[in-house]
Amino acid sequence: MRTIGLVSLTVLASWLFAGEAEPWLTLSVSDGVRSSEHFNASVYGKVVNAPEFAPLKAKWLATIAAETAKRQNDQGDNGEPFLTRLREAGINPFDLLSRLRFFEAVIQGEVKGKTASQLQPGFRVGFDLGNPFAQLAAQDMAQDAEKGKAKKITVTGADDAYIDIRNKSDLALRTLRFADQFVLTNTDRADWQKPVKPASSTHDLTLHLMPALCAAFIDKAIPAADRAQTESLLARMRSMMGAVDLTMDLVPAGLATRLVIPEASVFTVPVDKKIMEKLPTNTLSAIALGIDGAAWWTKERAIFLQQLGATQTPPVNAEQMEKNLDAMLKSQGLTCSTAQLAAGIKGTGMIALMQAVPFPTVALAIPRSQAFDAVVALALKKAQQEMPAEGAMAMIPLGMIPISLTLVRAPSHWLLTTDSLLASTWTDAAPGGWLNTPVGKLALDKAGTDAWMIGGADNAAEIRMYTGFLALGIQQVPNLSPEERQAVLKSMQILTKNAQPGWCTGRNKGRTSEIEITGLTGGIFPLAIVSAIAIPNLLESRSVAHEAAAAATLKSGIFPAQIQFQAGGYLDQDQDGIGEFGFFQELSGGPIAGQKADLKLQLLPPAFNVPEPENAGFGFAIFLPDGQGGAVTEQLGMRATNAKSASAQKKHFVAYAWPVAAGNGRKAYAITEAGVVYVSPAPMTENPPAWNDLFGGKGWDAQPAWPPYKR
Repeated sequence: MRTIGLVSLTVLASWLFAGEAEPWLTLSVSDGVRSSEHFNASVYGKVVNAPEFAPLKAKWLATIAAETAKRQNDQGDNGEPFLTRLREAGINPFDLLSRLRFFEAVIQGEVKGKTASQLQPGFRVGFDLGNPFAQLAAQDMAQDAEKGKAKKITVTGADDAYIDIRNKSDLALRTLRFADQFVLTNTDRADWQKPVKPASSTHDLTLHLMPALCAAFIDKAIPAADRAQTESLLARMRSMMGAVDLTMDLVPAGLATRLVIPEASVFTVPVDKKIMEKLPTNTLSAIALGIDGAAWWTKERAIFLQQLGATQTPPVNAEQMEKNLDAMLKSQGLTCSTAQLAAGIKGTGMIALMQAVPFPTVALAIPRSQAFDAVVALALKKAQQEMPAEGAMAMIPLGMIPISLTLVRAPSHWLLTTDSLLASTWTDAAPGGWLNTPVGKLALDKAGTDAWMIGGADNAAEIRMYTGFLALGIQQVPNLSPEERQAVLKSMQILTKNAQPGWCTGRNKGRTSEIEITGLTGGIFPLAIVSAIAIPNLLESRSVAHEAAAAATLKSGIFPAQIQFQAGGYLDQDQDGIGEFGFFQELSGGPIAGQKADLKLQLLPPAFNVPEPENAGFGFAIFLPDGQGGAVTEQLGMRATNAKSASAQKKHFVAYAWPVAAGNGRKAYAITEAGVVYVSPAPMTENPPAWNDLFGGKGWDAQPAWPPYKR
């Protein structure tokens, strides 16, 4: 068992026996004015402050105001929303950062409620947003007291002090005002009932976490029944002799983040840069990680298995979880154990995104091992593909998806990629050229000689690529005005113009490990711009896309598969030389009555080889006539033949697609042998449709009661 270090013991003892110690978590912004200046000079500020972004600002604020008013109304409060009052006072919510003199959140010790189950960490939050904000907040505090939500208390030196009384069983929140400064705390500690004196920092945001102290609190707070499931993780936290420190700074390129962990990473190895050398010059972003699987398994085995075991029903301990995993591997025909599979992965893994037309391509490189080779061979066998020879490649079909996937068996790595050109050059000795590009050179320069993580991103090129797809997809977003659509595209253009290359690296430094990331973090900020037009609209757009995909699957996938199956005579139950329509399993590799076992049709992707497959939130089902005016549905495995139903099954089938989640307001879709897609008149529940819902509850020869689907 790993012993707790002297530093951790000292810290724990000072807290447990003296009653206080340093906070086990501190989060702070020491100078909001300075951070605001940094934001305005960054690529983010260039976009948000541009006139072209104004319509999206308005949309964002309107959405927030509407949600705030709704929440306030739901709580029975018909007063004017605080956000509206802020704007009436001349305070733009987008300018709050420039008004922030400081922000500090501290967690230290514990607070006990009326019962042991109410044990919570003690916290204090202090901030200062200037006088106009303070006056508005003071008015709100007084109104809460008048409405019986809070009680006024006396605190020495405070201009206002209130305690929340809405739920007396909970730990009460105290809100104190000292001029323009606010202090919120759930304790009555005397040293927290006074103005905060924040520590100065050169960083825009800092976070300081003491894992050992955090673990000590969790030990007390967690129920005894759950303690065994977290012991491995808590043991790791107790063993960390020091603090986890995170700093974040707004810089011209975007965001610069630095994370320092108080122990060196023992399950990593330096990145083999020869793997990154193979990437072509059109690479948009790439990240490589040096992995020591054996060291990872030794250190993380207990935590990994414990957390995985907790997800089982019923939960199992780490030892049983490993036995279950080993049994699963054996059941699939593999002779390796879970430990051998994990420990065998040693070397450099990499993932990359490349520019291509019409879609960008991706590449994933994974170090080879005897155990992992066996897993690849099994996966290929299940996909009915041959194992490629050493140095060769294999094409993996993806059914109806119009993308080519290639697997390359290189001497040290497996490469899985949608870039056919990269696949053809991967085993060549000549470098691909990416490391000689400005982005590649920057990544190498920041990484140094012994980094176990190296990454780089051409953010401008990535955003330019996203903009093309966004221009198409944004037309599907409902409730978005032409002006707002133009604002999104113009904002993306400004972002492209100001974007700079990004990079990331991870390395060990003495007894610590450090991770640094600078840039737009792989193109996340463009997605934030899109979210400014309101998340509900985007969810609606995605749902519309899923509906269109369900209808397209019926028309372009299931209908032609049925026509080919029937015309090919693969199932002929009455032996008259004319085939019948089929079920999903028969169309996608399952057994067919009357045929040899090795006949496995691939008219639909393997994912449809179940009675009721699901895809993109929709379930699918096929019904065939039973020969007596009713219908039969699909069962698992080979169907039982019935010559009496053959005559009707030559003429008819109906396939449905319906939303599997309840309450989402989505409609169902259907198709018959006529090849027309129909849509339900009203939204459906999560239950599958009855076989004759399309026909208004009537028989197979009735006219469809649903209207034809029109995109």
